[in-house]
Amino acid sequence: MFIEALDSKSLRKTAALAAINSILIALYCFAWGGGWWYIFDFVLASAAMYIGYFAVVHRKELFSSLREFLDSWAIKNSMLFIALFFILSGIIISATLGLGRFQQFYSSPMGFARLKEVGITTGGIATVWPNVFTTVAEQNP
Repeated sequence: MFIEALDSKSLRKTAALAAINSILIALYCFAWGGGWWYIFDFVLASAAMYIGYFAVVHRKELFSSLREFLDSWAIKNSMLFIALFFILSGIIISATLGLGRFQQFYSSPMGFARLKEVGITTGGIATVWPNVFTTVAEQNP
């Protein structure tokens, strides 16, 4: 559905598919609270890479006339999809599950930096369980 939204020749179809994707990501967020942002970030990054790929392939048009390049259907559809997907997902997730849940899309990817901590604190309270990646000698780097 994501690729079809980017390849569509109709802005209306792109908007509808972005809305459907936003609803589906909100359902996914509801079902799997801690890891929904993987898919959300992947969709946004993929759409941005699509724009970058299109810019590299059509670099002559990009350098000759930026206005024409930005008016191309691929760029319009991609930008419309990114904007609608981000805004609608933010509205739906924030309205149903709270703004804090939506803010996970940019705060949770940095959670890998906490893997080396032995006693991880959550909300000011130290957890009982240590991080096995730092306490088991065989797993030390």
